[in-house]
Amino acid sequence: MKKWKNKVLKHFLNNNMNLTKDSDNTKAIEALTFLNNKIQKAEIEFKKTGKKVDLGFRNIVLLGPVGVGKTYIAKTLIKHDYFKDESEFKQELISGALKIRSQSQWDIPLSYYPLLMLAKRKLVIYDDYGVSDLTEAYIEKMLYWLNGRRQRELITVFTSNLTLEQIHAREKRIASRILENAVVIEMKGEDRRTQDNQVIYS
Repeated sequence: MKKWKNKVLKHFLNNNMNLTKDSDNTKAIEALTFLNNKIQKAEIEFKKTGKKVDLGFRNIVLLGPVGVGKTYIAKTLIKHDYFKDESEFKQELISGALKIRSQSQWDIPLSYYPLLMLAKRKLVIYDDYGVSDLTEAYIEKMLYWLNGRRQRELITVFTSNLTLEQIHAREKRIASRILENAVVIEMKGEDRRTQDNQVIYS
């Protein structure tokens, strides 16, 4: 295990990081565990010294087909401060909830402003990127919080059913911000949600 982790640090964290697919996703689980440990150690060091530690990456992108366990292992293995599913983001966009807090509203808690939560919380998991329609409003709001996190040098974990090529092709400005200095982990396998189904024939 230790030897493999050192290899990840040397190869994946120092060279346009891309973790290839593995049949049982063991490497993906080990990689996320390792990356979470690095993040937590950096946080401890920052609290002690006030100096930020260069992790060698900023975003973690977890790709794979539906049902392989991307969301589950991300939420389980990565210590996060905020979770947002893109379907929920889409509904908030439609309802007008993705608004900016004005100066007269500073007494209202940040939790009432999901767009600012995305931009400012320390570590965010953004789940199911790519399920929303590419409207101008969607692109504008996505770029707002992505730019906010980039400026603050905050870590974001993305999950998506899209391939790396599809992310690049979908919207180049968003893709550039998601994939900038990112560890890309690709999972594969069958939809685990349907594996235990019992079919009854009449």
